[in-house]
Amino acid sequence: MNRGKHALAIAAVALVLASGCSMPTKRPVKPRTPIEQLLISEAIQGAMKDLALDMERPGAKVYLDTTGLTDEQEFLAQVLRGWLGQQGFQTFKSVDAADYRVLLVVQSLGTQQAIRFFGMPAARSAWLPIALPELALYKKNREEGYARFYFDIFDAKTNKYIRSTREYEGLAVHTKYTYLLAFDHEVSDLEDEVRGSIDLTDSGEY
Repeated sequence: MNRGKHALAIAAVALVLASGCSMPTKRPVKPRTPIEQLLISEAIQGAMKDLALDMERPGAKVYLDTTGLTDEQEFLAQVLRGWLGQQGFQTFKSVDAADYRVLLVVQSLGTQQAIRFFGMPAARSAWLPIALPELALYKKNREEGYARFYFDIFDAKTNKYIRSTREYEGLAVHTKYTYLLAFDHEVSDLEDEVRGSIDLTDSGEY
């Protein structure tokens, strides 16, 4: 009984002495959680709202090439091939069959997370009889999906540079707040019905 009281006393003192901290954190690229996938998709849709290529010939034959530093760039390329088709362009897998080579330059595509925490983090120790859960007086967990890209347009026959588009950017944010150990509140750019269909509270470990 005394050991249990000592443990509770230590936990109370630790909680009182705990200080707030702000920690940028990194998540492994793979596998991405459902919330990360949705944030990336929403960021892409935001970047595409004002998307325009302004080709000289409506219905032109286009070969879409891509370059970037992220594994998700092929997903973005497939989304944009669909968009090109919706705009009346013909897309081809071979540059030889196209009028224009459109190079998709992916400057950034991915997620990041930042945590603001005041309280006592989860702890386990050999000299404590119990494992202590995280005790958050205040916690802000902000996850962002970000997309930024532009296009370089070339003549497919001569490879002559024609022009570049402006940069297109999209940002999607999901933030979860925890107050006084047990009260939660979420603010998100995602649709309510989408957020309600999956568990967005467990963002995993870094």
